[in-house]
Amino acid sequence: MLAGIAVLVVVIVVLLLNKLKPEEDVTRSIKLDESKLSYNNTQYVLYASQMYTAMVGAGTDTDTIMRVLGALITTEDWNALVKAFGTRSVKKWFGYTFSGTLIDWLTDELSGKELKKVNEVLAKIGVTI
Repeated sequence: MLAGIAVLVVVIVVLLLNKLKPEEDVTRSIKLDESKLSYNNTQYVLYASQMYTAMVGAGTDTDTIMRVLGALITTEDWNALVKAFGTRSVKKWFGYTFSGTLIDWLTDELSGKELKKVNEVLAKIGVTI
């Protein structure tokens, strides 16, 4: 009986969360210094797609995440990747929709140990999340 009530409460909370208006895509306001970019825009879009694919669905492909982040050479590369990723959404359990920026996705998907490794890679270009 108590377990049934707990499940009902979770379902109600999830339904209420889905009714909230999604946040505006804050990444659109990122201004890039194109002279400091290492790649063309198409490459950042490709990297963003690879990051999304590595994190969406069951399991997380940390090798792909580390490979993409390791390819970034400058802080502006990171900013371009975040901007290309934008705000993405995915339906999760009980119909709950997760929506967020690349930083949100990384912090949601990765363990503390994995985030530490990500920050070690990003520190080389002056970035921490």
